[in-house]
Amino acid sequence: MQTQDPDDGALRALQRAERALNASESQLAAVIDATLDAIVTVDREGRVVLFNHGASRMFGCTRAQALGASLERWLPQALQFVRRADGRAEPAAGVLVRQLALQACRDDGTPFPAEASVARIALDGGPLYSLTVRDLSVALAAEQEREALERQLRQSQKMEALGTLAGGIAHDFNNIVAAILGNARLAQDTLPPDAQAQRFVAEIAGAGQRARELVRRILSFARQQPGELACQPLQPLVREAVQLLRAMLPSGIALEHAEDAEPAWVLADATQVSQVLLNLGTNAWQAIGARPGRITVTMGRDAGQACISVADDGCGMDAATQERIFEPFFTTKPKGEGTGLGLPVVHGIVRAHGGRIAVDSRPGEGSVFRVWLPLAESPRGPALAPVPAAAATPAPPPPAHANPTPAPEGGGRHVVYLDDYPAMVLMVQALLQGRGYRVTGFQDPHAALDWLRAQPQPPDLLVSDHNMPGCSGLELAAQLRAVHPALPVILASGYVTDALRAEARALGVRHVFDKPRGAEELVELVGRTLEEIPHA
Repeated sequence: MQTQDPDDGALRALQRAERALNASESQLAAVIDATLDAIVTVDREGRVVLFNHGASRMFGCTRAQALGASLERWLPQALQFVRRADGRAEPAAGVLVRQLALQACRDDGTPFPAEASVARIALDGGPLYSLTVRDLSVALAAEQEREALERQLRQSQKMEALGTLAGGIAHDFNNIVAAILGNARLAQDTLPPDAQAQRFVAEIAGAGQRARELVRRILSFARQQPGELACQPLQPLVREAVQLLRAMLPSGIALEHAEDAEPAWVLADATQVSQVLLNLGTNAWQAIGARPGRITVTMGRDAGQACISVADDGCGMDAATQERIFEPFFTTKPKGEGTGLGLPVVHGIVRAHGGRIAVDSRPGEGSVFRVWLPLAESPRGPALAPVPAAAATPAPPPPAHANPTPAPEGGGRHVVYLDDYPAMVLMVQALLQGRGYRVTGFQDPHAALDWLRAQPQPPDLLVSDHNMPGCSGLELAAQLRAVHPALPVILASGYVTDALRAEARALGVRHVFDKPRGAEELVELVGRTLEEIPHA
C-alpha cells in the first residue's frame, strides 16, 4: 500500500486555497465592476490603483488609461481631501466622509456635479483611499425640472386668481364707467349745442371712453379666451401688425421684419394676434426709451409650432422683474405712464390660443419675447369660417360725439330694466325714455320678480343684469318661465362666457349683452329685439 507524501497534501491544499482566493477576488472584481457608481481607489499620493467599469463610464476613459494617473485629473477637490486626511497624525481607518459634494470633471474636460464617500483602508504597505462617486447631473436636472414645473404651477394659480380678481373689479368698474358715459350723453342731448358746458361734458365723455378701454383690457386679461377663431396663415397677420407698429414708432427706432416663406397656418383670432404684437412692440419701444434703438420682429417655425419673436435693444430686465411681468397692474414705469396690463393681456391671449410665451432678457442687453402658437392643417378649399366665441374682444365704442343711426322710436312699448347698481338704472331708464319707451326700473331682483308675478299683462321686454346679489339673471329667467313664459329677456353681463351664453339660450333668453359695449349699444339692442316681436 502506497502512502501519501505529507508535502503533496499540503501542496494540494495550498493550491485549493489559491483557487478559492482567485475565485473570491474574481467575484469581488465582478461585483465592483457591476456597481453603477464609480469606485476609485488611490494611494496616499493620489495615484489610481483601482478603477472600475462605473468609473470608466462616468469619466470617459479606460481602466488602463486611469491606472497610475493622478486623481486630480477627475476629482481635484477629492484629492485635496485625501491629502488633508493623510496628513493627520495616525488617521483612522474606515469611512472618513459620506456624500461629499464636489465638482468632478470628465476626461474631455466637461465638468459635472457629483458626490463622493471616502474611506481609508489600512495596509502594511501604506494606507489606500477608496472613493465611491455618484454623478448628480441627471438627478439635479430632474430636480430643476420639478422646481420649474412647480414655479409654472404657482404662476398659473396666481394668474388665475389675479384674473378672477381683475374680472370682478372690472365688472364693478364697468358699471361706474357706463353710468358716467350714459349721463354724459344725456347731458349733451339736454344742453343747447352752443352751451359752454358742452365742452366740459365732452371732456367727461372722453375720459369715460379711456376708462372703458381700460376695462376692456382688464376683461380681456381676465377672460383668457380666444375671440373669433379661424384657420388662416399667420404671416399676413404679422405683416399687418408690423405695419401698424411701424406707423406708431418714432423715427429714431428702426423696425426690422423677417419671416418664413412657407405659410404657417394657425387657428387664431386675427384681431387678438395683432393685439399681441402691438402690445409687445409697444413694450419694446418703451424699453428703448427716448434714445435710438432697434426692434426686430421675426416669424418662423420652432419644434413644430409657429414662433413669433419680438426683440429689442432696450434696457432689459433682471430675473426678479421677469418673474412678475405677466402680473396685472405690475409695471416698472413711472406713475401715470403705464397700466401694467399690456403684457398680462398678451399672456391671456396666447394661453387662450393654446400657445405659450417666454422672455429672455438681461439688464442692459435688451429683451426677446417669443410666442409659440400651435400649427393647424392647411385647409383644402375655402378657408374655414370663423368660430364665434363668447369672449370676443368688444369693438371700440364710437366716440361720444358720434351720431349713430337712431333705433326705431319706442312707441310707448313697456320695458322693465333691472340692475343692482342704482346709477345704471337711472341712466338706462332715461336713455330708453328718451327713445320713446315706457320704462319700469328695479334694483332688487326679488322685487322685480314679485312685481312681474302680479302683472296680468306682461311688459314687452325684460332687460336684466346677470351678476346680482341674491338672485342671478339666469335664476330670474328660470323663474319667469313659470310666470310669463313668452316674455322676451335680454341678459346683460360684464363677464360673458360660452357657458353663460349656453345656459341663457337653454332658458330661452333672446340675447346676452356684453356690458362693456356701453349703454348706447344696449338701447340699440332693445330696439332691434322689439322689432322682432309683434306689437300687441
